[in-house]
Amino acid sequence: MVCAAIKQVGALNVMHGTCSFLCHVAKVGNNHMAKILLDQGADPGIADKDGWRPLHFAAERGSTDLVKELISSGADPEIQDKNDWRPIHVAAWNGHADTIKQLLSDGCNPEVTDKEGWQAIRFAAWKGHTDVVRSLVEAGANVHAATKLWSGIHEAQHVRPSGLYSLNEWTGQALHLAAMAASVPIISLLLNAGIDINACSNDLA
Repeated sequence: MVCAAIKQVGALNVMHGTCSFLCHVAKVGNNHMAKILLDQGADPGIADKDGWRPLHFAAERGSTDLVKELISSGADPEIQDKNDWRPIHVAAWNGHADTIKQLLSDGCNPEVTDKEGWQAIRFAAWKGHTDVVRSLVEAGANVHAATKLWSGIHEAQHVRPSGLYSLNEWTGQALHLAAMAASVPIISLLLNAGIDINACSNDLA
């Protein structure tokens, strides 16, 4: 009833503060309200100030059913924010394997990168999300591909390589990240996938 009233006064797709109603309810995890808004014609493509759409927030929370609903309602599964983060990157960073599988089934490319050249498999390896890495490997993600830059956002989880700072050139692979994260299961998974145990980055063997 509330959603119908919002639609009636023409406010369904209006920005309220920094985001739309749909973006806000997806952000706080009110999936029921989000689905009602979609039924009323809410636009899933409206971004907040950082370029995040409802699909980014659903992926962040691992709300797989809402991810599916948003895409069915016209959301672009590979939409980018201002840093070229796509929903698959957000889901990988937060360790949501089921959401990753849903995005892949909806046609997401497992090898798309953000501005620093990081693919979803690198986010998952750095954060120690074994199930996500496994899903991406099974989907054909290139375990050998290297990043382009190191970014400050990646320093929150583990100690960065010595002398490496935000936006420095860094050609690391998923194996380097898994090793820095001390994730034995991911290292084993990558080795079984054929990654080169002697792979080198531009500053780290």
